[in-house]
Amino acid sequence: MLLKTFKPNDIISMKLVTGEEVISKFVEVSDSGYKINKPLVLSLTSQGPALTPFLLTADLNSDITIPKSAIIGMASTDKVTSGQYIKGTTGIEPATTSDFTKLI
Repeated sequence: MLLKTFKPNDIISMKLVTGEEVISKFVEVSDSGYKINKPLVLSLTSQGPALTPFLLTADLNSDITIPKSAIIGMASTDKVTSGQYIKGTTGIEPATTSDFTKLI
């Protein structure tokens, strides 16, 4: 079986056994689990989907480790959601390919 490998700072999505979908920066994998940074959870609100803190009272910049046994699946996050994640965690709005056509 071929497993996807992630590099530090990749934006990844995890589905946990609790049903939560976590979007975060990948830090590293170890025997104890996956270390991630700035984890957000996809939540459904009255205004539609929103990214909210995974741990409401934790420092968003601290790394946390999710045990491998708590993860059902994980994958690279799609470009639209990655862009929203980056904007929400850094305030920087990533450029899109359509933005480059405006320069010509």
